[in-house]
Amino acid sequence: MFRLRTICLIVLLLLLFPFVSAKDYVYKTIQTDLFISPDGTISVFENETFLFDGNFTYAYRNFNENGWYVTNLSIYENDLPVPYDIYYSNNRKEIRWQYEASDEERTFQLEYKVHDLIFFQKEKDTLFWTAVFLDHEKDVEQGILRVHLPESAAEKIHLEQSTPQNIDAKIINPYTIQFSTTNVLLPFTPFDVILSFPKGIVRPSFHSIIKKPFFIFLIALAVLISFLVIIGAFSELKKKGIDPVLKDKDVQEKNKLLKLTPAMKGLILKERVSYPELTATILDLAQRGYIYITEIKKFFANDFELAQLKKNTTGLTSYEKEIILFLFAENERVTLSSLRIRKNTAIKFDKIKDLLYEESEKLSLFEKNPETVRMDFFYKSFFYFALIFALIFVYIAINHSFILLFLALLFLGGFTWYSMYAKKIPEKDHILSIFLILFAIIGNMFHLISVLASFEIILLSSIASVIFIMIFSQFMPKRTSLGVRQKNECDKEKEWLKKYPLQEERMFNEFLAATIVYGIQKEWLKKYQKAFGSQEIVMPYGHFVSLSGMNSFSSAIAKSAGAGSGGSAGGGNGGGGGGGGAG
Repeated sequence: MFRLRTICLIVLLLLLFPFVSAKDYVYKTIQTDLFISPDGTISVFENETFLFDGNFTYAYRNFNENGWYVTNLSIYENDLPVPYDIYYSNNRKEIRWQYEASDEERTFQLEYKVHDLIFFQKEKDTLFWTAVFLDHEKDVEQGILRVHLPESAAEKIHLEQSTPQNIDAKIINPYTIQFSTTNVLLPFTPFDVILSFPKGIVRPSFHSIIKKPFFIFLIALAVLISFLVIIGAFSELKKKGIDPVLKDKDVQEKNKLLKLTPAMKGLILKERVSYPELTATILDLAQRGYIYITEIKKFFANDFELAQLKKNTTGLTSYEKEIILFLFAENERVTLSSLRIRKNTAIKFDKIKDLLYEESEKLSLFEKNPETVRMDFFYKSFFYFALIFALIFVYIAINHSFILLFLALLFLGGFTWYSMYAKKIPEKDHILSIFLILFAIIGNMFHLISVLASFEIILLSSIASVIFIMIFSQFMPKRTSLGVRQKNECDKEKEWLKKYPLQEERMFNEFLAATIVYGIQKEWLKKYQKAFGSQEIVMPYGHFVSLSGMNSFSSAIAKSAGAGSGGSAGGGNGGGGGGGGAG
């Protein structure tokens, strides 16, 4: 009796509390069709068929975008759209959609486009595709991959590598080849293929521009107009420059001209200081009795000894005093070769250059320090470039907000024009200002086109903008009216020296330093040889054993000033790779 009651109790409990069976699923098939377009974009149709044992409410698909990316994603079931959500984590994009399934077979079709996946090589093009993703937790009974080419070349597709290795391959038609697995894929086993095909079937290009030829025309027009603007601007600068136009009153004030040193003559002509100005200053100081120069004959290359004659530097300019200090800081006699191994030589030379620029501003030859003006534009160009890169990151971060990108580019274009050009050209009717305004418009046009095209064009136009700004920065230092008159006098002196029939050593010595900054030193030395028939130059302030020694002196100065030391496949990561599952 007790046994019967126990059995009845067990039966009753089973009826009231049935066992909850554990749910499970497998992939019956994962079939993918890749339609490769001529521009390299791949249209993907991925059918995932699930066999559900139990109740399921959602499925997911992961994409590990690594150099390639997915767009235009849609999910269908029985030709009806299925809503989905997207979640991002690092380079992983997870697609999740909802449904209700119980002990049944369900098929979902994912449609999307893949970009930048084909690897273009010298001899062939390669495609690495993961037909069954690595991150699957359940068995996949069969994986099928069909590749559709834009032209009849299926027989030319070569299977370079696959995982697993034992897969079937067959040509469906001249455009299509199929690959399929022969065994069940256990969990976390991918189905990878690396395919190669001949060059020319797919042609690399910018993504959107290829599809919209009108953009190609706009970009070509923008490039053409930009170059015309640059050429026109240079032509205008060459003719008129940005220096003030002299009036009759300015021309009549010739008696107010300054007596410039050779270095300052070079600066007013070239708007910059380099080694010829340093050489000319040393020769000028020698001619004024502060230094004596002697050429020392040596086996390989002659050296030069500089001896300090005067220690009192009262009356010299700040940069001349710095040169004396630079040369004779350690001894009253110094050779140029010894300067090369002296510490901080290049830093000292930079300080001399800065003092020369400051002196030119004190003499009112330039409106502002020329080097400061150039560096200001130089830094702005890099600031502009950095902003463009920052803008690209912001553009990506906010999910391609066109309006913000447009406003930011408009602001950058306006900022560039106003900060760099508007203040430098006060005359509104000046032709150059028209060129520069047009240039600013073209710069914005470049960027607006690039918003509609691709990041490659954004980067290209940004680099072009920076280069243009750097080029124009070299011409932006502006002379004063006095500076223009001094420049004109230097031009006249240079032309006069070219034509002057040298007959006196006094004239040779007096203008030797000036010929160095004018770039006519060799012509001046030839006139000396023709007039006096001697290779040796003996002057009150120096002794050069040959004419070539004088040329070598300039080179030795440059080396001494510039050479100073300051002291001491596989794994499921192909296109389509990622993961998927259900729950």
